[in-house]
Amino acid sequence: MHILFLDDQPSRIQRIRYCDTITYVRSPTEFKDYFSTHPVPEVISFDHDLGLCSVEDVDLNGLDMIQWCVDNNYLPQVAVIHTWNIDRAYEMAKTLREVGVQVFIKAFSLIDVLFQNPATELKKE
Repeated sequence: MHILFLDDQPSRIQRIRYCDTITYVRSPTEFKDYFSTHPVPEVISFDHDLGLCSVEDVDLNGLDMIQWCVDNNYLPQVAVIHTWNIDRAYEMAKTLREVGVQVFIKAFSLIDVLFQNPATELKKE
């Protein structure tokens, strides 16, 4: 299973166990560029607030990236919404569920446990 992990905060990326099955991208530009050279991963994990991004990406967020995936048919089998922005998390989940993606909402402090123990049971929100 391959996981694409979108988050602009280096401290979050450092807390997740590094492994060959996770690709980390820190900005909307890196996120979009990933798809020019890779197939759609089985899992995409999204942050919403991407405030530490480069100047050209400053107005884009995780919901924008989800809409871009929907518009371009880059839909994973499973999506994890790991943002602490709960209002946007539900909006992000709704957008993905409307196109048939299985979605889990897990704030970041819980997500690092999941990636360190992939057998962890997820509760579908």
